[in-house]
Amino acid sequence: MRIDRPLDELPEGQLAQLRRDTTVRLGLAIERIDERQRPSAAASAAIASTSLPAVAVLMGATAPGALEQLDSTTADAGAPFRWRAEVDDTPRVLSAEVLATSERQGHARRRFGLRPAPALQRLARDSVALSQPLLIVAGVPQDAWRGEALADTMLAALRPSTVFTRSDTLDLYWESYGFARRDSVEITVSVARRREDGALRRLVGAITPGSPDRDSIAISWREAPESGTGVPIDVAARIVGRRVRLDLAPLVPGRYAVLVEVRARGGRVARGERGITVR
Repeated sequence: MRIDRPLDELPEGQLAQLRRDTTVRLGLAIERIDERQRPSAAASAAIASTSLPAVAVLMGATAPGALEQLDSTTADAGAPFRWRAEVDDTPRVLSAEVLATSERQGHARRRFGLRPAPALQRLARDSVALSQPLLIVAGVPQDAWRGEALADTMLAALRPSTVFTRSDTLDLYWESYGFARRDSVEITVSVARRREDGALRRLVGAITPGSPDRDSIAISWREAPESGTGVPIDVAARIVGRRVRLDLAPLVPGRYAVLVEVRARGGRVARGERGITVR
């Protein structure tokens, strides 16, 4: 097949998975390519020019010949691409594709394999779990939605990049699965710098004595049964959503792991993690 326009790779973006009884809700957000991000000077036509609207689709396939369109979106000038879909937990290949809509645009794509998180029907009785924490754009109201409307809003507000500056606020959303409403829980949210070998640094204080700079931050709190920051998404399925905001100003530049841990009585504990970069 002849390709008469450039085809570039989209940035990695952020993928979110929220587990449901028999399905997994997906969200994907990716920044638009601008001229500073382009991989080759030879491709001079703007692939996803920030001055033009762009059409993008999210395709998925669980087997050869089983390709389906999961979502489509149009991003206005300067806006990132965002897709949402609901799938079963069968492994699949996903392809986010930006389609040229004028002679001034080219095509762009990002393909990757996905092994979805297991649907909740696979969660053993009395087991608990957390979603991976979602990075949310700044400015989304904290308490405006309940139930699936909250999950919808969070997926629609995914941050299209995992790169932050120290002046940014880290706005997180996550869901817990399997904790009973009668449970008291202890919640810890931490941001810990990764060492060069990929391991996490121990949560400690300042980098040097007297310095305001840190390589980790953490907050913890305890919630009594049926109270606190949790928002019920599905009471019968024991799905609860929570949000928290952290100030990144104390952190030195580097690669970090955002860790969420929820503990309940009886030693039941669940954890979720996502990587970010602070510049």
